[in-house]
Parts: sequence; C-alpha cells; structure tokens
Amino acid sequence: MRSIYLFPLLFLCLTLNSQTPGGQMYFADVDVFNNPGPGQGVVRYLSCGDIDITAAITMEAWVRFAIPTDNQKIMGKVDANGGAFFDDGYLLGVNNSRINPEIWTPTNQQFTEGFIPPVSIWHHIAVTYAVGGDYKAYLDGNLVYEQAAGGTNIVNDNTDFIIGIAPWDLSSFMSFGSMDEIRLWEVARTEEEIRYGMFRNLSGVENGLVLYMNFDNDDGSPTIPDLSAANHDCSKNNMDATNFIESDCVIGNAATQMMHELAGIWFASNAFLQDPRVVETNNGLSLSAQFNGQDTSAYVVWGH
Repeated sequence: MRSIYLFPLLFLCLTLNSQTPGGQMYFADVDVFNNPGPGQGVVRYLSCGDIDITAAITMEAWVRFAIPTDNQKIMGKVDANGGAFFDDGYLLGVNNSRINPEIWTPTNQQFTEGFIPPVSIWHHIAVTYAVGGDYKAYLDGNLVYEQAAGGTNIVNDNTDFIIGIAPWDLSSFMSFGSMDEIRLWEVARTEEEIRYGMFRNLSGVENGLVLYMNFDNDDGSPTIPDLSAANHDCSKNNMDATNFIESDCVIGNAATQMMHELAGIWFASNAFLQDPRVVETNNGLSLSAQFNGQDTSAYVVWGH
C-alpha cells in the first residue's frame, strides 16, 4: 500500500543523506599524498600475515575511491617472484572504473568488468572463484560478470596478505579514498549470501571467513585485531590517526540488520536534522529541502 504525505516545504533541491550509525573506516587522502607536506609520497597499507587459500575464495569490501578510474589494489596476496613474473596468489582491485580481480593457478585468470560510475560514492564490490566452477563479480549486490573458473587450485606463496596497495610492490597501485568491511573467505559465497550480508556487520564466526576488518576496533595501536576467528591481525604501515576516521559507509544499525532484501540505507537521525525542512523515516530515506527564509506556503510530496 502506498502512502502519500504532504509537508509544507518550499524547496530548491532535495538531497539524500547517507551515514552510518557509528564505527570507523579506513581513509587514504590523495591530496595529502600528492601535495607538499609530511605525508607527501608516503605509502600506507595493512599487512595481515600469510593467508593461503586454495580451492575457493570470496573477496569483498565497501569502497569509495577518490579517483575510480585509477588502477588501484584493494586486497590480495601475490609474490610475483620479486617482480620477475606472476604465477601465484590472488588479488582484488579496480582499473578504469571496473572490477579487476586476478587469480593465478598458475596461469593468470583475470578480467576487467562491471562498470563503477566514476563519482566518489560508496560501492560494494565482491568477487568469487571456485575451482572447476564459476568466477563471478558483483557490484552493489548484483552479478555484473561471470566466466568459468579454471580446474586447478590457486597457487600459494609465503608472502603476506595486503590491504590498500599492490601486494608484490609496496609502493605501487595504492588505493585512495575510503574502505570499510574488508572480508576474505575461503568459500565462494552465493549471490544471495553476498546481498544478505553487504549491509550487515558479521559476527566473525561465519563459515569460511578467514579475515574480517571493519576498523571499529582500532585503538591507535600498531596492530588492528582480525574480527574473524582466524586471528589474522593486521599491522599498520606508515599509518596514523588520520587514516581511521568516523565511517559513513552504508552499514545498517540493529534494526536494519534484521531486514531482508535491502537495496539501500540512508540514515538521518542527527540532532541538527530536527528541522521543519527535513522529512525522515525511522530507518531509511530522508529528504531535506534547501530554501531561503522560512516560507512554508508550498508543499513537497513523497511516499513509501
């Protein structure tokens, strides 16, 4: 049933507000990296120890890139034999505004698919791979590409799992912008599982989960504990308090995390929004009107 509400608002524009009810995210400022100052040229990343995965994998994260068109690496574990040649490991990145995973078996199985709009907004990215099965990419919970996976196992090496930069070259392909809810699984998650979990925090004991970073537990120490039962704690490299800030990733609260088939979340519960120019739902869409003065002779119409 559709309900229509009339509110006395004279408006110039409507905006959608999105914010998380709490928590932290990882942030790398491209302006700090590029411009003169103490942070110029300083590469930053997390090192999480040796995480070997063999037959099936899921890599997923919420990301908001400062420059989505750049070649940037989100997470992975790749040796590359000192840069001589690539024949081992796994990797999730973006390139030219598209999802770009690479998995070596030992031949490189990779693709660059699933267009990410080149604007600085949050997107959920996930890639799954199962030996002898399928190799899939998901954007915001929707399947955007699939191909057959190879029939041999992922080749492992002795290097660390890295977040935020190229695992084989810790000075290249750094990710700039925001990341949250970094998840690594040793199972190929289904589309339904990915969609169900993307707006929810994990408990840490889910089947197949081998790394879970949401950064909420960062206390400023050199290491961030892994929230999964696998205990792959991550060491900070060249990071400071400016890299872990209040998150505005669209992860739900206690109410929304129990809901099914969510397609989006907008929170608008801050005190400054208690204003006659603002309309909000308990757990979802909020509309704010920007106008001059306090003229309330006109109406905005909205429904749910």
